[in-house]
Amino acid sequence: MSAAFLSCVLLLTLAPPGDRAAPPADASGVAGDPAAARVLWAARSDTPWDGFGAEALALGDVDGDGALEVAVSSVGAARVDVLSGKDGARRYTLRGAPGFGLALAAGDFDGDDRPELAVGGSRRPGARGASRGAVTVHEGESGLRVAEHLGDGAGHDFGEALVSLGDVDADGRDDLLVGAEPTPRQLLSGSTVRAGAGRWGARPADLLPAPRLPEALADEPAGTLVRLGDVDGDGLADWGRAAATAAEGAPALLVLSGRPDAPRELRGAAADDGFGWSLADAGDVDGDGFDDVVVGAPGDDGLAPDGGAVHVLSGRTGETLLVLRGAVPDGRLGSAVGSAGDVDGDGRADVFATSRDGAHGVVRVFTTAPDVALPAADARS
Repeated sequence: MSAAFLSCVLLLTLAPPGDRAAPPADASGVAGDPAAARVLWAARSDTPWDGFGAEALALGDVDGDGALEVAVSSVGAARVDVLSGKDGARRYTLRGAPGFGLALAAGDFDGDDRPELAVGGSRRPGARGASRGAVTVHEGESGLRVAEHLGDGAGHDFGEALVSLGDVDADGRDDLLVGAEPTPRQLLSGSTVRAGAGRWGARPADLLPAPRLPEALADEPAGTLVRLGDVDGDGLADWGRAAATAAEGAPALLVLSGRPDAPRELRGAAADDGFGWSLADAGDVDGDGFDDVVVGAPGDDGLAPDGGAVHVLSGRTGETLLVLRGAVPDGRLGSAVGSAGDVDGDGRADVFATSRDGAHGVVRVFTTAPDVALPAADARS
């Protein structure tokens, strides 16, 4: 089985300079919200019910301004917007076949020290009207498509999940793990992401050189894995995954060291708060020299039913550094989360989170500064 390198056919739309991803969004979503002081910028979807914010990730600092650009999917519209990390202005828009944007991953897949964006979920026409999955790879700065990889057969869910693994085979290029249910996963090494065939296997451990990935992750579906960076300061990349803990009722997030240590378990507050639905490397939020972790809990009911919450946790100790709670019913703050880099220039990494404002999706960047004067660390979603 192989994935082919094909010529570019994806429609690429460049927005005018400074064009917003959507009509201007109130910073908080609700006028007068006391927590609006934490919001550095916000962007709202163009059209209702387009799924804007269902998936989002930090692409990297493609323009050198110190903030990380944010890629945001509108799965219902088969669109991905790449927004400036500094102010939310839209840099460009990618469009594809139905399902485009269901999964996103970023990495330096060609070894040029600049990020690329991988997009999964597109359904390409196949024989007798069936379809198969596809993954496209784009230059992070311009959105130019440089590669496409197709699933191996009709009905193939190739690309339903993507995990950027870092450089696991030491070739100077980041590698990409592609979920392909019900068939085995595929590893696209940095040398084959842009062209050629990858390796197939039933488990990530079958594909990766030991001990690059902890054995505890050997049987995990690709969609449950997140590379967190070095949160424990041992010089090795660490990993996170959501884990159901039915025995004690509340969901948990497992943080696994790059070393063969027992995982650390971080728990949500309630069984149905969705803690761990989304998670990402937050960067160094507290200035202790260790990467921290940002976790979404879109089912959190602290301020409103399914208002959602975002937890920023110390990577070194696991303690809570910041909690932002959504106050709009069914707003689901924390549906996707990530690091925004140092947007406000205070030397600390800031974070972004997506939520829903009625029929429209919203992405907001929050300052993590400890000295923001708020009655409570809440955020209207």
